[in-house]
Amino acid sequence: MLLSLVHEQMCHTMPTNQQSTSIWMIITYRKAQDGFKPNRPGAPPCQNWINKTRGLPPYSRRLQQHLEFPCQLTGIEDFDWEEYYVIGPGSKAEHERLRKTRPSCMDTYDLLSFDDDVDPDSGLLVHVRRVSDKKTFLLPLADLEATKKKTKNYQLLDDYAVWFVNWR
Repeated sequence: MLLSLVHEQMCHTMPTNQQSTSIWMIITYRKAQDGFKPNRPGAPPCQNWINKTRGLPPYSRRLQQHLEFPCQLTGIEDFDWEEYYVIGPGSKAEHERLRKTRPSCMDTYDLLSFDDDVDPDSGLLVHVRRVSDKKTFLLPLADLEATKKKTKNYQLLDDYAVWFVNWR
């Protein structure tokens, strides 16, 4: 009983800040032709907010419609492969050598396109081109942010990263 009351309170609580409200609207809004019903009979009211698999396609559509190009990106924090070298015992020289062939959070990328596939663990994937050497990579969008902080692109990508990291 207590668990169901906690679940009900969490699900009926609308987001309180502007970022959360923006994310809520993107995830729960769909056009009628999509057959979306936010509170289907028998479904928990918050299912569409917390269900990452269901939320990724609308988020992808929203970002593709509203991101402005050109859009330059960089890593939010160390990419998984870099942690051993940046915060672990790996050598800086080895890290620099590997950065020539691998994407790094320290690089700047041009956003090229969204991948058609959605990865349940990594979320939306994007095709990017590293500015320094024109190498292309497929990276999780949640690991990237716009290089220009006070822009619409930065806010859109930050909203997505916050939602993805906190609601999986």
